[in-house]
Amino acid sequence: MNQKQLFEKIQRIQQQLMQGLIEREQTIKLAFLATLSGEHILLIGPPGTGKSMVARRIHLMFKQTPYFERLLTRFSVPEELFGPLSIKALEQDQYTRLTQGYLPQASIAFLDEIFKANSAILNALLTLLNEREFDNGIIREKAPLLSVVGASNELPESEELSALFDRFLFRQYVAPVSRQGFKQLLTLKNNDQDLNIEQLSLEEVQFIQNNANHIELSAEVVNFLVELRKWCHENQIQVSDRRWRKIVHMLKVSAFTNGQSTVSIWDCWLVQHCIWEKPEQVELVAEMYEQYCGKAVINVDNLVRVVEVLEKEVGKLSNSKSQKINSQQKSQHSLSQVNQDNCKGVIKVHLPNLQNPNFATIKKWFGTENSSFKKGEIICKLSYEELEIDIIAPRNGRLAVRPAKALGAKLNANATIIHFSYL
Repeated sequence: MNQKQLFEKIQRIQQQLMQGLIEREQTIKLAFLATLSGEHILLIGPPGTGKSMVARRIHLMFKQTPYFERLLTRFSVPEELFGPLSIKALEQDQYTRLTQGYLPQASIAFLDEIFKANSAILNALLTLLNEREFDNGIIREKAPLLSVVGASNELPESEELSALFDRFLFRQYVAPVSRQGFKQLLTLKNNDQDLNIEQLSLEEVQFIQNNANHIELSAEVVNFLVELRKWCHENQIQVSDRRWRKIVHMLKVSAFTNGQSTVSIWDCWLVQHCIWEKPEQVELVAEMYEQYCGKAVINVDNLVRVVEVLEKEVGKLSNSKSQKINSQQKSQHSLSQVNQDNCKGVIKVHLPNLQNPNFATIKKWFGTENSSFKKGEIICKLSYEELEIDIIAPRNGRLAVRPAKALGAKLNANATIIHFSYL
C-alpha cells in the first residue's frame, strides 16, 4: 500500500467531510481521528447542534459497511440495540438473538442519549464497546464495530454510568453556532445529498492502526504524560490506566497519518479532548499543556536561532517555484515562527506551513497601543484550525503600533502584525 497516496487521501477526505459546516471542523476532525484509531467519541451538548450529523458523515466514508443509529430512553429494551430473540432457537432451548441489522453487526454507530441506557443494556454495551465482542447466548461473537459516536444533552450523574463514560476516548462539547457564525448558518444550503466523499476501506484503517504501533514516543512526550498524570491526580481528574494506553495509541495514529516517525510534544495538544470529566476542565488541561511547552520546549533565544537557520534554508530554495514542503515538515502542530528585528523592534509572524485557507486568525489581544510587556509575556493569540499560537515579547518593551486588525481578522503568511519598541 502506497503510504503517500493514503495520507493524501486522508487529507482529501478530511476536507470533504467539513463541506458546508459551520463551526464544526474540530468536532469532525476529532471524530475522524477516533475512527482511524478505532476509538469512540462522545458529543455533549444541547439538542439541535448537529451531533447526529457527525456520525452520518463519518459513515459516508464506509458506505458499504453496516450503520446503526438509535435513540435511547430509560424504557429502551435490549432488543432495540442487539436484535430480537430467535423464535426457532427458543424452540430448541437456545437463547440467541438475530443481530443482523443491529448494533452487534454495525461498523459505525450513533447512539443518542446514550446515558439513558439502563442496566439491562449496560453490561452488553460495555463489552461491545471495549472488547468488540457480543455475548449471543452461550457464544461470544466478534463484532466488526469500528467506532461509535455517542451523544447526550448532559453528563452522567450516577456512578453506574462511569464505566460507560470511560469507554469514550474523545469527549467533545458541541455548542450552538456562535453569533459570528449565525448569519452563515441562515444562508447555508442543505447539500448533504450532494456530498462526494471518498471512501476508506476497512483494510486501509487496519493498515493505519498496525503501522501506528511502530511509531515511537519522544522523550518529551513521555515526560509530559508523566507530568500530566501527576497533574490530573492533584486536580482530582480520574484517568484510568486503560485510557492512558488508548491515548498513546491515538497519538501514534495521529503522528503516523501526518507522516511522522515519532510522536512529538505538539501532537499532545489532542490529549485535552481525552481526559476531562467536566467541560470546564478542558481549558485547565489546555493551560497545563501550554505552560509545560513554555517551560520545557519554547525558549525565545533558541527559537530565534532556529528561525535564523530556517531562513537561510528557505533562501536557498527561494528560486524554486515548485518547492513543496514534505510530509514531515507539514506537521500541523509546528506552525508558528517568530523573527525579531533588533534594530527596528518589529516582530514578524511567519506561517510557512499553512495549507488552504492560507491564513491564521487574531483571537485575542493582551494590550492596546503603548501597552508595556515583560519578556516572555503574551502579546496576542492567533488561531489556526484547532491550534492557538502565542506571540510573545522577546524582551521588555512597549507595543508601539497595533495595526487596525480587529479580533477575527485574517493574517496571511509572512504578515507583519506588531511593531514592538524595546525599553
